[in-house]
Amino acid sequence: HSLQNIHLEQLPRCPVCLRMKNKHRPISNIGRFVQPRPGLLFHMDLKTVRTRSINHEHYVVDIIDDNSDKTWIYCLRKKSDALEYALKVFVDTVCRPRGINFFALRIDNGGELVSHETQAYCADHGIHLVPVPAYRHALNGVAEKFWDTLFGMIRCLLEQVLMHVFLWNYAARHANRLICSGPKAPDWITPDFKWDGTPSDISVHRVFGCRVYTHINRPLGTLDARGEEMRYLGFSHDPNFHHLYRVHDRRVFTTDDVTFVQTYFLLPEYSGNM
Repeated sequence: HSLQNIHLEQLPRCPVCLRMKNKHRPISNIGRFVQPRPGLLFHMDLKTVRTRSINHEHYVVDIIDDNSDKTWIYCLRKKSDALEYALKVFVDTVCRPRGINFFALRIDNGGELVSHETQAYCADHGIHLVPVPAYRHALNGVAEKFWDTLFGMIRCLLEQVLMHVFLWNYAARHANRLICSGPKAPDWITPDFKWDGTPSDISVHRVFGCRVYTHINRPLGTLDARGEEMRYLGFSHDPNFHHLYRVHDRRVFTTDDVTFVQTYFLLPEYSGNM
């Protein structure tokens, strides 16, 4: 018989090759189906950060609406807190006020969200879990891809103003607000507007890491200074309350008594070859 008459697809599959040369099957290049309105499907993922934050956090959870790309992030100290301080907080503060009583939640097969306690909570609150197969992170690509955008912005925010890396949790919240306030392709509508129809108010945003001055709330002498300089870390849930960082003792304060100096902030000294 001539080798030209042998077709490889007709030969029996070699068990040794199937075991030793096995690879992931390619994921379909067909575009994903986007939900017709917000609140029907959310994507959720957990990311580990090696650097411990100033609040002793090592993990961050993102929850993304499939239709609007609106994102919420929650910083956690332990993986086991994903249910208590991420999913439950999201349901109580985001879903219930909007009247969203039933929705699907796409997750990976991480142990933090497949426990019996999590499944019981989801069953009681109208949440349909949609876990993707193990080690197939691309199937949860909406939540996975967001990490590239978020942590790219975090690195730039911290490097731009020479802030300590343990402030990444405040930089993450600030970056997420900027992402949700900016237009996105292909329709160039902001996620905030697609989520609830309210235009984003960009006037509440300040330069991350800029100098601020706040009033000193303690007994002072007649000639003592009435204010002290700090660095801006973003605003709280209420845009009128701001997080401030005092450099010399590495403490964070929240106050509404702030004067901003956004025309000056530290820049790194780059070499002349760049």
